Amino acid sequence: MDPESGLRPAEIMRRAALGAVVLGGGQVAAQIVNIAGMIVLAGILTPAEFGLVAILTFFLSLLTALGDLGLGMSLVRSPIEPTESEFRAVSSFQQVVALCVTLAALAATPLMIRAYKLAAPDWWLFPVMALAIVADSVRFLPLVTLERRLIYQRVGAIEFTQAVVSTTVLLALATSGFHAACFPIAVVARSVAAAIVANLIGPRRHGWLWHWPTAKHFLSVGLPYQGVILLTAARNSIVPVFVGLLLGRAAVGHLDWATMVAGFPLTGLILFQRLYVGSFSRMHRHPEELAGFVTRVLSIAHAIVAPVAIVTLVLLEPIVRIVFGEAWLGAIPLVRWLWLGCLVMPTVAPLTGLLHALGRSRTVFVCTLGGLVLMWLVGVPLVLLLGETGTAIAMLAIHAVGIVIWRTARRLVPFRVLTSATLAWAAALPAGALAYWWHRTWPLTSVIQLCLCGAAAVAVYGAVLWLGSGLRSKHRLRPPRPMLRSKT
Repeated sequence: MDPESGLRPAEIMRRAALGAVVLGGGQVAAQIVNIAGMIVLAGILTPAEFGLVAILTFFLSLLTALGDLGLGMSLVRSPIEPTESEFRAVSSFQQVVALCVTLAALAATPLMIRAYKLAAPDWWLFPVMALAIVADSVRFLPLVTLERRLIYQRVGAIEFTQAVVSTTVLLALATSGFHAACFPIAVVARSVAAAIVANLIGPRRHGWLWHWPTAKHFLSVGLPYQGVILLTAARNSIVPVFVGLLLGRAAVGHLDWATMVAGFPLTGLILFQRLYVGSFSRMHRHPEELAGFVTRVLSIAHAIVAPVAIVTLVLLEPIVRIVFGEAWLGAIPLVRWLWLGCLVMPTVAPLTGLLHALGRSRTVFVCTLGGLVLMWLVGVPLVLLLGETGTAIAMLAIHAVGIVIWRTARRLVPFRVLTSATLAWAAALPAGALAYWWHRTWPLTSVIQLCLCGAAAVAVYGAVLWLGSGLRSKHRLRPPRPMLRSKT
């Protein structure tokens, strides 16, 4: 039994599995809503307008990271249950930080307008979007408490509410002629809705308490984790900042859209990202169970990503033509380059969460810093030489730091991943072959045909994976042959 949480390893794994199902199901629904909204939005907006939305999204994520400073994660992963006063002290400090970040964003608005050559009617986009940071601080405490207690069904309800409100407002305004201006309004509506729901269904821990020593303690724990997010934002800024200022908003639109399409197979990993740190941190006192748990998580990650990645790659052209429209066909080569990340992320993403859970956030910080330097060193010359394609190639360079993450995690926990990963990707190849044959025999021209083809491919994948798993289990359970003794 874990002396701090009072939970046995089996109970932690059971809660993690239940959380994966509940939170994963809710987030799958939320992601479906979000993806549907982005698909419709891509059909309404021009690449330049889509690029402006991508630029706004980047700065929103940057402001959100600055407004949190890792305080939420430090409360979630604390090995000792924080007291009521500690919860309130951290929440109060976070609200002050969020307010300061919002005011700084408002002050920087004129600079943003000049840098991206925005039209005069668009001056209000950045100020309105910055107000979402204040609304996010209101949901901070109940959301962190729910994650701390592994009550993921309520977390999923909050995130589903966000998705529905955001997509509804986004599409309603976009179809009414607001164009890129629909995004900041939808962001604020999403944050306000999430704050209301979180405080209705989450634990009520309101109250102001300013205690700098407490805030400083949790800040020292959370800053390395949040530093990784900030470095990731700095690394990713090459597209909205460097490419945006050099090549224009249309280039940013192409690259952001390609990243979205290429990253679709990784959606499942994003859904489980919150589970990694919370579940792994509860298991760190039980190394034998933790090794098996990490192995299962990695196996599931590859099993989720492999079929979607292979089928998406095979059917990329009909998917783009049918779902997004002819205007995006020119960005298909960018998607193919970025797709290669699907081979690496099912291993790197869970192991990054493992290192955070084991208190190795500084290691992840150093790796992310290395990725940042590598991205800009490789990216700047490639962008100057090859334009958008050079940016996509440079974005793959960051996966080199995954080797360091894997080696570090492997020294701490003796997990296994190669066999399971190989089985998942090998089982996905027949599914891809079926999808390719289907499209060559009966060209796909509608969403219904695309869904039928994808469903058939997934069914083939499931059958092959089931057979492969059965054969591997049978081989593992087969008793060893007795050694033959030589006659004397």
